[in-house]
Formats: sequence, C-alpha cells, structure tokens
Amino acid sequence: MHLHALDYVLWVCAPCLEAGVLFFMHRRGLAAQLPFFYGYIIFQAVTDVSLLITERLSYVAYFYSYWAVTVLSVAFTFAIIDELFRVAFRDFTAIRNVGTSIFRWAALMVLIAAVLTAFSFLNDNHLAGFSGLVVMADRSARAMLCLLALLLLLGARQLHISRRSILFGIATGYALYMLAKVALDSIALMHLASSLMVTRINSLFYLSSCVLWLLYAMYGARLPQPLLVHDPREMHPDGDNLLDTMERIVEDLMRNAQKTL
Repeated sequence: MHLHALDYVLWVCAPCLEAGVLFFMHRRGLAAQLPFFYGYIIFQAVTDVSLLITERLSYVAYFYSYWAVTVLSVAFTFAIIDELFRVAFRDFTAIRNVGTSIFRWAALMVLIAAVLTAFSFLNDNHLAGFSGLVVMADRSARAMLCLLALLLLLGARQLHISRRSILFGIATGYALYMLAKVALDSIALMHLASSLMVTRINSLFYLSSCVLWLLYAMYGARLPQPLLVHDPREMHPDGDNLLDTMERIVEDLMRNAQKTL
C-alpha cells in the first residue's frame, strides 16, 4: 500500500475523536444506556490503531487483520441496529417485540443471501469465497442500519425522540456516513474514481460522523426512562392482544401528529 501523509492524518484523527466520544459517554452515564454503540466505538478505536501499526509491519498481516475486523464490524452493526430499534420503540412494547422478531429473521435472511451470493462469485478474481460473503454481509448490514437511521430521523417526533437526544445524534451520524459510503462505493464499482480517493472521502465522512457523535456525547440529552403504561401485559392482564395494542398506539400517534400540524 502506498499511503501519503494525508492518509495517516485521517487515520489518526479517527481514534482521537472516538476516544473523546468514549470519555464523555462514560462521564455522563450514556454508556450504560447504549452499551452496544459504546462497545462499537471502543472496537473502532482499538482496531484503527491496530491496523495502523499492522500496516507498517506487514501487508499480509494487515490483509488478514482487515478482513477479521470487517467480520466483527458486521456483527457489531447488526447489534447496533437491534439496540437502536429497541431504544427508539422503548415506549411501544408491542411494536418493539414484533419488530425485534422481524429484524432477527431479516438478519438471518441477509446472512443466507450473502452466503449464496458469495458462492456465485467463486470463480471471480475480485470477489470470491469468504471475501465475497463478508462484503455482501457488510453491505447488507450497513444498508439496514442506514434505513433504520433514516426511519428514526423521519419519525423522531412521533417516537418522542428530541433533536437534542443522543439517539437522534447517533442516527444522524450513521445516516450521514452510510449514505455517503453507499454512494461512494457505487462510484468506485463503476470505476469513476480511484479507490484511494474514495477511501479518503469515506474517511472524511466518517470523521464528520465522529465529530457529531462527540458533540452529542458532550451536550446531548440522555434517554428518558420507558413509559410503563405502554406495556401490553399491564394493559391486557388476561393475555396479549397485539392487534388492539398496535391499533391503540397508531391512534395515539395520529392524534399527536394532528396536534403538531
């Protein structure tokens, strides 16, 4: 790899910003509210430094370390999707439980699709075997995270998510980075730009997301406690009536939406 001084500056800036996010999240007690996101930032900071050192020592070691990190990133991404969904719908237990089940089945289908796609590229020199599986799973996980982040931003008012909430800041950062990455990866696949240039722009967008997360970690509002009145077991002691619960929640959302218009 032929990296320039700018590439190393971008590489070093990431763990510095991530360390700031970790410090303020721990100091303000946000780490306990978002443990998977907190763990993801730790993972990113550690692997950024490790890959930087490994790249200077051995390209072969860097190559295998990079793919190992990518695999773990996919697992973290799915965990973060589940965490953001559960936190966003914390006041709507019925919808949250159904959504969690749908998400887990969707994650399984994504994994199966990634495996099948990887096998279809076994004879391709650019995307083969294990690498193909990881790439497809990574793209699918990032696409799901991007869609969820956009959903949270568009429905923030109905979900009682304030613009000052740390959850809103995390969703905004992910939406910014994932949208940019999807667009830049598409440009790279069409060979409209060099891979080094795409990597640098990707790094700039990720650093922008880190800056946003740092600001929200410093000044963002903490997540409120869930409202127990929305627990379907309390509203229906004789048994869960999911359809009635969802209908009541939708009616409440529509009523609140009409008041805000």
